[in-house]
Amino acid sequence: MLGLLDRATAWRLLAPSARLVVASVRDGAGHEPPRWDAVAPATLLALASHERCERALLALAERAPAGAVPPALLDGLRQRARVAGFRALGLGEGAEAALDALDRAGISAVWLKGAGLALAHGDDGFLQRPMGDIDLLVHREQLPDAARALEQAGWQSGGGADAYMSAHHHLAPFRWRGDPLVRLELHHAVWAPGHPFPAVGPDEWVAAARTVVWRGRRVPVPSSAWALAHAGAHWAWSHEGAVGSWQWLRDVVALAPQLSLAELDGAARRLGVVRPVGWALRVASLVGVLPAALEPATAWRGRLPIGMSGVAERQWILRAFAAGASTPGVAWDRWWWRRAMGGLGDATRAWPWAVGIGTAGDSAESRERSGPGGRHARVGGLSVARLGRWRGYLRRVVRGA
Repeated sequence: MLGLLDRATAWRLLAPSARLVVASVRDGAGHEPPRWDAVAPATLLALASHERCERALLALAERAPAGAVPPALLDGLRQRARVAGFRALGLGEGAEAALDALDRAGISAVWLKGAGLALAHGDDGFLQRPMGDIDLLVHREQLPDAARALEQAGWQSGGGADAYMSAHHHLAPFRWRGDPLVRLELHHAVWAPGHPFPAVGPDEWVAAARTVVWRGRRVPVPSSAWALAHAGAHWAWSHEGAVGSWQWLRDVVALAPQLSLAELDGAARRLGVVRPVGWALRVASLVGVLPAALEPATAWRGRLPIGMSGVAERQWILRAFAAGASTPGVAWDRWWWRRAMGGLGDATRAWPWAVGIGTAGDSAESRERSGPGGRHARVGGLSVARLGRWRGYLRRVVRGA
């Protein structure tokens, strides 16, 4: 049976492009990054955009020795970093407008996830902590007033509130002056309807919040412990460990030094997310970004049958930066994910792909079905493409590279 991973083996399991992405989280992350000219430029550029780490990768590339980065790759990173910079400027402008509008309306909102961290970083926080959208948490009864305040400030509503809210825990995304790259989600809860976690309402999030000053404004954001617990569970549960991996690791680097394990334990237990956070922290540890003092006990991840823990760890590493590309398929990925979660959500079939918005696995599943004429060539009932993925997967899992 396969034993538990060590950092060296986990690092070898990552594709060369993924190693560079991890290295951009914290320069080197305790490992020697691969040669830049050994990475397919198109693969790395696509991964950089997918993970929203264009600027961090560019900074890593510009610190590399002269000539180490192929000129075409460097140019591609610079172009994408410029786009990311424009998106960050838009998020900053929209955040200022939202803060002022909600303040005038007398509405207090807790700024969650990336937005909370960006504000804590200071004036250029949205450059330091990129994100897909701004997440705000308000009381449900305040949603109509908050939405009106945002619209008056220049945020464009996504519309269809009633239909959208029946399956989501936030209003349809707002867009800053119609820009599809700059979005805001107005939440009344932190998990999609049907989730298996304890009910923790806005009042508790407010009570656990801390205040930061951003551009002269006082803003409530989650405490470091609640922020890291929420980020870990969001990555490991909502995104099944396959989307936002760079952002999760970046949050670990930003928040972990401020925390003790006891503080994080308290937050994870109150939010009911010990198991997903345990796996998220394990991945951060294996790729070298988690301080030893914050390494949780194995019990956080729960017990798996003998011999399964090693394969489960490999699953998390393989999926972290290549959903649907490094493992045999969605059904296999989700079977292992459910084993890792220890049955969390099984009683009511409240898995992330069955409640609220679908996650990366859905798009991976659609890609898997695609091909000439919508079908793959088949050998004995097994598609040639999938057979190749099984072979590659087994080779990587068994050999560790």
